[in-house]
Amino acid sequence: MIAQGLIAPDSVRLVLKQVFSDRAYAWNEREHPLAFLGRWLQWLINQLGDLATHHPGAYYALLCALVVVLAAIMVHAGWIVWHSVRARRRDEGAGPPVTRRAHDAAWHVAEFRRLAAAGRYTEALAHRFMALVTELQASATLLDASRTPAEHARAAQLDPTGRAKMELLVDELYRRVFGGAPCTAAELSAFDGLAAEVGAHRAAR
Repeated sequence: MIAQGLIAPDSVRLVLKQVFSDRAYAWNEREHPLAFLGRWLQWLINQLGDLATHHPGAYYALLCALVVVLAAIMVHAGWIVWHSVRARRRDEGAGPPVTRRAHDAAWHVAEFRRLAAAGRYTEALAHRFMALVTELQASATLLDASRTPAEHARAAQLDPTGRAKMELLVDELYRRVFGGAPCTAAELSAFDGLAAEVGAHRAAR
């Protein structure tokens, strides 16, 4: 056993210093991720306090402006909620969607020719597609206004060859009419010819 008086106090301090310098004893207090919000809020409170002390008129004007903004936000939120509820009630009371009466194939063909002659090829292309779709419908005078061109194409009674050609027409229609790609007279003529081919590929019922 080592006598207590033989250990120098400096040696003890040195050992303790070496032990507590290890990483395991490095106590670092971590800041909360949202601590910056508290600092920002405190800064804002201090700024408002300074404003109220040194410029009371500006302070009360700012408070009034904030109250007006808050009131406007609440009124706007209430209007949106009221408008949404009213629209939902109107939709619920409207009943099932009504299928609208549309023009027949002959009318669309006439529009196609008139617009093509006027050089309005993109509009003419759309009417040529609608003439084909109307032609292929089970009822030529009724078209569902909510259907897209692709849905009209899928509803058409066609054999596999006709369906493949119909898909080409739909792609061309979307590219020209909705995609904004220009349409020339030659391209319109090709579209018209392909539409005529699709009409010859009706599936047997």
